[in-house]
Amino acid sequence: MCPSDDGDHRRAVCKKSIQVRSRDANGKVLLAHALAAHNWEQFYKMATCEEMTSCFYSVVLSLLDKFLPVRQIEYNINDKPWITEKFRYVIRRRQNAWTNGRMDEYRRYRNQAIRLAKTLKKRFYDKKVRDLRRCDSRNWWRHTKRLIGQAKKSELTGLANALTDGDMAALADVINQSLKRVSDDLKPLRAVEKTALDIVPEQFIIYPETVLMKLEKINVHKAPGPDGIPNWFLRDFAAFLYEPICAIFNASIREGHVPNVWKRANVLPVAKVNPPVSVDSDLRPISLTPTISKHLEAIVGGWILEMVGDQLDTKQFGGLKGRSTTHALVDMLYHWHAALDNGSSTRVLFVDYAKAFDHVDHNLVVDKLKTFGLSEIITDWITSFLCDRQQRIAIDGYFSSWVSLRGEVPQGSWLGPLVFLILIDNLRPDLLAHQFVDDKTLSEVVEKRQVSRMQSAVDELINWSVANKMNINTRKTKETVLGPLSRNPPVLVLPQATETSWHGTE
Repeated sequence: MCPSDDGDHRRAVCKKSIQVRSRDANGKVLLAHALAAHNWEQFYKMATCEEMTSCFYSVVLSLLDKFLPVRQIEYNINDKPWITEKFRYVIRRRQNAWTNGRMDEYRRYRNQAIRLAKTLKKRFYDKKVRDLRRCDSRNWWRHTKRLIGQAKKSELTGLANALTDGDMAALADVINQSLKRVSDDLKPLRAVEKTALDIVPEQFIIYPETVLMKLEKINVHKAPGPDGIPNWFLRDFAAFLYEPICAIFNASIREGHVPNVWKRANVLPVAKVNPPVSVDSDLRPISLTPTISKHLEAIVGGWILEMVGDQLDTKQFGGLKGRSTTHALVDMLYHWHAALDNGSSTRVLFVDYAKAFDHVDHNLVVDKLKTFGLSEIITDWITSFLCDRQQRIAIDGYFSSWVSLRGEVPQGSWLGPLVFLILIDNLRPDLLAHQFVDDKTLSEVVEKRQVSRMQSAVDELINWSVANKMNINTRKTKETVLGPLSRNPPVLVLPQATETSWHGTE
């Protein structure tokens, strides 16, 4: 029900609108002809990557709006999914007849509404059941819950009620400011101004065929970023777009500059616990960046892995192809069980970092990239990729204002995890250590009457964390002891959690 005393206010509260871009088949045909006929001559003559990007978006978005415009669709939040405009018309006539005392007309429309409701319900649910038979596993359960009326409401409703009197737009700003404060203590990275290269080495040239192949493989089920270009458009019209996009890619590499529109992200706050009760500790920010930029990130990331892949820690099981939590668990359990079978003890420390992806010093990242021996072309491009990034929070169709962050790597981008792996790679204590992105597990086999070395390894870990401006989350850092030593476990000293700031929070 829509709680209100006033009829007009009730209708306003019950109404909700969404913006949907047209997918009309005829419009798509006309759009394809317009893209094929467009003259890109001036575009290719532009001096900078930023100008080319601005021109590309201007052309593409104007043609999209012309042939496949965005429409505002208004609906009642209490409407059943099978309700149609014809059914609403019959209900309006029925109510009008009742209000004016025309009882014969009222009964006629009442009976018509009953019959129409039965027909529409049967038609709707029969179609949904048929669709379920053809539905892939990814969507089957989501469609099933929607079919039986168990579609999940926003996880953030409770937070909005507690903090902003139910105002989701205000909650979005609160969350955004909370995320911004995490990196306010870091020194911002500044891009180095330099002239574009006249000659780019062959290994760093991107060919149109590569771009076309990537565009044609876009997953249209994934959400796009804030640039306004839908994924289905990039995939379905790849044949008309790949050449200008390739030109922007090469200009970006040549200049060591990432276009500003590609450094913006819509951030979805995903609850770590249900229901979340704290903005600071119970939300995980997932960034939705422009799809085009992700493909350039993937190309650059491939180059980086070719150059530094064999230098990365072999016990890093996260963020790299062919490695997973299963591999990490199998390797850890092998060492632990081997020690226990020999009568030894195993001392294990599970280390967690607070806000690991949100508190990354970009200056340290760039310095570490240079120690890996990466080309200056790559380090300049990564520097531009990291500096002056902006984000806004998106909740249920509401957006916060834009804010600039001093230090973070976007969770949800292609390069974010790889950049973080490079930052944390030299964290290698003098013990057996397994790592899954930011989660570190230290294991020590302690023989009988042998003195444990875990405390010295932890001291080394703490010193590294301080030097690299990362904060150990002592609330989620746990120790366990297996074997005979567990009867009289040694005491491990960890840094104290800071209660007055975000340090030490989850």
